[in-house]
Amino acid sequence: MPFASVLTAEKIARIFRKHGGWFGENRIYNTAVVLWAFLRQDAPTEDTSDYCQARAKLSEPAIRELSTEIANDAEQTCYGTWVPGDDRGWSKWHKGESVPQPLLADWCREQMTEAPVYLDEKQRSVPV
Repeated sequence: MPFASVLTAEKIARIFRKHGGWFGENRIYNTAVVLWAFLRQDAPTEDTSDYCQARAKLSEPAIRELSTEIANDAEQTCYGTWVPGDDRGWSKWHKGESVPQPLLADWCREQMTEAPVYLDEKQRSVPV
């Protein structure tokens, strides 16, 4: 799976167990396999009834928490690469799009406590 390094079976199991939505232990269509197939829109080519039944069991609250955790992880791994005031544009919380503000961007970069983190070509190619 191209995104299995970001969306690991362990992470899926932890969150789905928390929400009581883990299923299929030691079966072909366990929660992780069904979620990966669903995200890839990659249903089995043979009889799909087992897959469809398993897909219907995916917990929406667990998917929501999983999505939030992955988004937070992605944001943290790209620390400092897009700051408020950035010349590519930026959004103010509940205020919408804002025009570039170079002085604000410079100030934000000065406040950073660590160096910016940039993703390499391989990391950028992983669909999330």
